[in-house]
This record gives sequence, structure tokens and C-alpha cells, in this order.
Amino acid sequence: MVQFQTLWQLVQGLMLSLTTLLWTFLLIMILMYIFAILGMELITIDGALPSESPYNVAARENFRSFQDAILTLLQVFSLDSIGSVYRPLVNQRMFLFFYFITAMLVLAIALMNLVTAVMVNTSLDQASQDKEAKQAWEAAKRKKQVEHLRRMFASLDEDGSGELSLEELLEAPEDLICDLKEISTVDDLEELFSMLDYDGGGAIDTNEFCEGILKVANESRSAVELGRLMKQCNEILSNTNMLMDFVKAPVDKVKGDAARGSTPMTGQALACTSGWGNWRTRWQPCTRT
Repeated sequence: MVQFQTLWQLVQGLMLSLTTLLWTFLLIMILMYIFAILGMELITIDGALPSESPYNVAARENFRSFQDAILTLLQVFSLDSIGSVYRPLVNQRMFLFFYFITAMLVLAIALMNLVTAVMVNTSLDQASQDKEAKQAWEAAKRKKQVEHLRRMFASLDEDGSGELSLEELLEAPEDLICDLKEISTVDDLEELFSMLDYDGGGAIDTNEFCEGILKVANESRSAVELGRLMKQCNEILSNTNMLMDFVKAPVDKVKGDAARGSTPMTGQALACTSGWGNWRTRWQPCTRT
């Protein structure tokens, strides 16, 4: 179906535009009928002119009957060599210029642009509906996959601890391993486990298993590795912040005691803690006076 996607879009667009084309045909017939009646009333044979004059010839050939007027307006609609029709008529009767220019603006320009706009808008609406339908289908498919992966995780977790280790994964039944390889498209179980175990803890829970398998199956290998790297960086940043808070607490306490002068050792302790990077404090022991 991927090879014929463009062809299917064209056929679908044509099918959706059939209603628009039907109403366009009806509107064109109504407008042509109005302009044909108006043209037959405005463009008549002039008895004051010779019968073979350019005006009388053009009027007789193009607006003598309703059928001739419709065919002439069809030329106006398609802009098909219309100059040879209106030139002798406008030269003789200047007000006919407004008749022909109005017919061209309404039939050839405005109507066709409106039809094009309606068809494009219909195609965009259909594309939006197709996108929403595809998203709903993918969401339903993902929900089924998550349920299937949760059942698979429960089968792999032999001890019922809620966490899956590499040993449990390697010792899993053959049918579960084949199913897991088919879903994840990864044949090496150790590589798959390392991709799922982003924190290196040696065990993965249900959420890590389900989300990781879906990402491995639906995304490229580089994208999965990038996501794993970002999670590791976030974990390192969180641990670093905890360590900084742990180190900062006693230092702030020492500084507070020094400011209040609560203990005789406070000043020297503060000097020791604040002078780690100073060369002189390295050789001057902190002794009690």
C-alpha cells in the first residue's frame, strides 16, 4: 500500500470532489442560462448596418439563437479565442464591453477559483480526518501492545518481585523469547536488556519494560540510545543535586555558628572549611588557642 499511497490519495480526492463538481456543473448551467438570455436581448442584428458588416456577422453567428448563445458563453467560460467574438461587437456597441467582462469575471475567473478553493478545503479536511483516524488507530494499537507487554512481563518475572533481571530474561521460555524478539526487532537479549535498563541497576520494572520495548520497536536505534543517555544525564544531575545539598548543610551550619559566635572552635573550623584551596592553610594546622 505504501507504493500506491499517492495514487490512492488522488483517487480519494477525486471521489470526494464529485459532489463539488456536480454542484459546480449546476451553477455553471444557471449562470450560462442567465447570460445567454441577457446576451440575446442585448446583442441583436442592427438593420442600419449592412448584413455583411462585422457586427451583424458576429451577432448572427453567436447570439441568434439560445444554442448559439450557450456555445459562445462556453467559449467565454474556457477563454477559447473569445477575442474574435467580442471585438466586432464591442467596436460597434461600446456598452457590450461590460457584458463580456462581467461574463469572463464571473464564469472564467471567480467561479473557477471558488471551485478550486472548495476542493482544496475539502482535501485538507479529509487529510485532517485521516490524520485523526490514524492517531486514534495508533493509540488503540499502542494500548493493546501495552496490555500484551504487561502480560509478557508477568510471565517473565518468575519470582513475582515486580522487577525483571537479565537472568530471568535469559532463562525465559522459548516462545516468550521469540515473541519478544519479534516485537522489539532485536535479536540479542543482552543488548535489549541494556537498552531498557538505562540506570544500570540490573533490573527493570513494568513501566521501563513496556515503554522501552515500544520505543525500541517504533523508533530508530539512535533515538532509543539518545533517550537512554538523556535519562542517565537526568539521573546524574539529580544525584549531584542531592550530594550538593548534603555537603552544603553542614557548611551552612558552621557559617551560622561562626556568625553567632556560639563556640570557640567556630572561627577556626570556618577557616579550615573555607581554606581548602588556599596554599597557606595546607601548612598551618588548626590548633586550639
